[in-house]
Amino acid sequence: MASIDTPLSQFAAAEPLEKGSSLWHDAWLRLRKNHLALFGAGVMLALVLVCIGGWLFGQPYYDQNIYLANATPGSIGIRVTPDDSPYDFATFEMLDDEGVFTDAPESQALRAALLGGKTIRIGDNQYSRNYHLLGTDKLGRDLFARLCWGGLISLGVGLAATAVALIIGVTYGAIAGFFGGKLDAFMMRVVDIMYSLPFTIFVILLMVLFGRHLVLLFAAIGAVEWLTMARIVRSQVMAIKRMEFIEAAYSLGFGKRRIIFRHILPNILGPVIVYITLTIPSVMLLEAFLSYLGLGVQPPISSLGVLIKEGSEIMEEYSWQLMYPAAVFSLMIFSLNFLGDGLRDALDVKASKD
Repeated sequence: MASIDTPLSQFAAAEPLEKGSSLWHDAWLRLRKNHLALFGAGVMLALVLVCIGGWLFGQPYYDQNIYLANATPGSIGIRVTPDDSPYDFATFEMLDDEGVFTDAPESQALRAALLGGKTIRIGDNQYSRNYHLLGTDKLGRDLFARLCWGGLISLGVGLAATAVALIIGVTYGAIAGFFGGKLDAFMMRVVDIMYSLPFTIFVILLMVLFGRHLVLLFAAIGAVEWLTMARIVRSQVMAIKRMEFIEAAYSLGFGKRRIIFRHILPNILGPVIVYITLTIPSVMLLEAFLSYLGLGVQPPISSLGVLIKEGSEIMEEYSWQLMYPAAVFSLMIFSLNFLGDGLRDALDVKASKD
């Protein structure tokens, strides 16, 4: 036992206290060990970068060339802008040399220069070579460009609709869980009633009655996806509001608004983030289903659901037009689900201690 005469140097020589770590740091360490979740995050990041790159630096997704309709992957086309060329050749060249050209020397010289990769402007016309990596659709539009734009649209619908569900669900669930009592009972009965409604039919009716607008699609899907979020937030808030640090906040005279936004909501971010990562793929699936029915994203804008619908109509003759969008869509869904499962395990402190 140390006496009052013990030199201070002995206390200084004692072992330093072990530095603690935060919940988020521990979650990151656990997530790094989940190789499937990291694989999903890597694949998702790669797909997003490819889609952004194809959108920024690729061909316009709406650019049509009916002469090059349903071209096979790897086809080369000659594009004229605007399409009023004085030269007598169909404005494309296939790899198997089935393009129709005249024997005029100027046409042959132009053809050779374009296929060599040059861009030539003659008067109001601009001639350039297009390489169609994944072929073209029934209107001669580049499938890779439409796939990149469609991937961004589908992911955008998932993010926007999930944001709508997040705002509604967190607000609704936090109010019900924090105040409790009769208000909580009434609000949860409303949720139970809404759960019994056929929401797919509800979304279809909204699209039919108010038009097939992209913004309405965000709002309609988000308005039916917030129910589970509200229940999750309510249960978390009811558990946290009984803890000692909330009682301490009350004793310090903090108002209810500050307690909710500064003490309760930051402590339920873990389950909310997990639910977000699992909601985005479900929203994307719902958007693809609506687009397959013709009620989702409307032409000329494309989404993965639209591309799958168009590809399914001609899959017997041109199977690649279904295979490519279906493969990208499946990779996105699986990647987001792997990442969501990994985040759920990483943020579950109780499961990590077992």
